Amino acid sequence: MQFLTSGPTGPAEIPTQLSALTRLTERQRAVALLVGDGMSNGEIPAQLFVSDATVKSHLTTVLGRLGVRSRPELAILVNSTARQF
Repeated sequence: MQFLTSGPTGPAEIPTQLSALTRLTERQRAVALLVGDGMSNGEIPAQLFVSDATVKSHLTTVLGRLGVRSRPELAILVNSTARQF
C-alpha cells in the first residue's frame, strides 16, 4: 500500500515482481503472457513459430526470474501484474 500511495522515487521502491517482469526478454514475456492466457506448452510454439524446446527453455527461465514454482503461479502473476504494461 505504501508504494501505491507514495509513488516510486527510485528503482529500489519498485516491487520485486514488477521489476522482474520488466527484465524478461520480449520473447520470454510473450511466452509468459500466453501461459497467462491459458495456452499449453503444445499450443505456444504454434503461436510464436518456435520449437517446443524453445518454449520449455523460456518457461524455465521465466519461472526462475519471477520466483514462481509452477505454471498456475505464473498465470496468476501474469494476470495480476503484467497486464499493467
